[in-house]
Amino acid sequence: MTTLHIRQDTLQEGHYPIRLTLKRADQPDIEAEAIIQFSLTEQEQEELRWYMEDYLMRPESVEAVQIEQIEQWMKRRGVELYECILEGSRDVQRLFDRVLDQLADLRVEVATGVTEAASIPWELMRDPQSDSAIALRVQSFVRVQSDPSMAFVACAFGRRRTRPPTLRRLPAAWPRRRGTAGGRQPSLAGLGRRPQPLRHHRPAPAHLRAASEGTH
Repeated sequence: MTTLHIRQDTLQEGHYPIRLTLKRADQPDIEAEAIIQFSLTEQEQEELRWYMEDYLMRPESVEAVQIEQIEQWMKRRGVELYECILEGSRDVQRLFDRVLDQLADLRVEVATGVTEAASIPWELMRDPQSDSAIALRVQSFVRVQSDPSMAFVACAFGRRRTRPPTLRRLPAAWPRRRGTAGGRQPSLAGLGRRPQPLRHHRPAPAHLRAASEGTH
């Protein structure tokens, strides 16, 4: 199997050093490096967490226009992340040229430390030409701990979980918050796919509830 290993190092002066390694059977590794500046606002982080964990449980709790706005910025920011990576280095461009036509057979591993785990939403990375999220086109897309002595990546969205059986091409360690019910599935309309509704929920972010109430 071909594996693209993406290592995100610690933030340095507002930029993240990114190291990519393409591993193929019986062939030498191909490496590339980039330095990118990318971050979500606090509101985007809150909306993304809520969208991934709770929106499908109460789709009627928020006006459709608010959901569309979240999905649109998820797509837009996914394209921005993709372009940040490719514009950062010609070596990265050449590496991506080798894998974009073979995504169905590709495994993507994103390695971060605990502190950086939720800083870049790699799952949103989106190819503008195909208008699709990379995470949904590859064979597998997982997060791993850059320190092998750590058992999981603790990120702002929550703890490590196993991949739901209905989402074959999603991260094996898709995050959820501590204290939430097990077996949850994220909503992925912003990526291009929507799983089945869930049973438990927590309220939408306050600014979304306020906007929804203001329309009535």
